[in-house]
Amino acid sequence: MDCFEVVASPEEEVKGATDRLGAGELACIRLCSDGGLLLMDDRVAGEIARENGVEVTSIPGFLIALRKAEFISLERILETKRALEDRDHYVFEEGFEERLKKVKRT
Repeated sequence: MDCFEVVASPEEEVKGATDRLGAGELACIRLCSDGGLLLMDDRVAGEIARENGVEVTSIPGFLIALRKAEFISLERILETKRALEDRDHYVFEEGFEERLKKVKRT
């Protein structure tokens, strides 16, 4: 499959990093520091990423963007939402599904 590339995380320091951030969060911030979008729901890690010039969105924000751009169908997005809830015990805020259905598509 040609759409993925395995790369090593850069070693540069992440400004504002705390002991609360794990190695995976730090690596993700480093990888996105040269551009790209970081999909992260941890607020502290997201704030630190933004302080380091990284664009950050949450899982719900990403799903809404997919809906808005009509990148995948609403049904597929709802399947993904249910899978996240069932398999990963992800908790969406109340009313998210209704908000998703009302999104104006571009």
